[in-house]
Amino acid sequence: MNRRQLLVGSASLMILTRPLRADTEDKLFDSWLSTQYANQPRSHEGVTVTLPALAENGNSVALTVEVQSPMQPDDYIQTIDVFAPLNPVPHLGRFYLNPATGIAKVSTRIRLGGDQTVHAVAATFDGRLLLGGADIVVTEAACLDFLI
Repeated sequence: MNRRQLLVGSASLMILTRPLRADTEDKLFDSWLSTQYANQPRSHEGVTVTLPALAENGNSVALTVEVQSPMQPDDYIQTIDVFAPLNPVPHLGRFYLNPATGIAKVSTRIRLGGDQTVHAVAATFDGRLLLGGADIVVTEAACLDFLI
């Protein structure tokens, strides 16, 4: 086997396993969502997750989550959870908000253990869940400390 055959074989394997990885990500996210929020009503609208499409290094990736909400006492976002299914610890954090916050937006930096979809879950004051996500390609994965 020469180098070219190895590269073509590796690329083919990556292309073929992408649907399996996406399926694994979806199952992990759905499992976490079910354990945290049981059967609350869900909607895939109003949540914008902003990440770079490509991160050269997964050690520090800028993330912004914004939710369309008036943030009034009778209609506001209580929490925003961030979830990266392929990280060793997938739940990256929970941000608590209230009407005094004024805007349902959080910005932070996260570590990522590879290419994946980063999900955000916004819980409203009345028990609804608003879901959003963004795909990212990470050239040099972080979160590999558990292997050493």
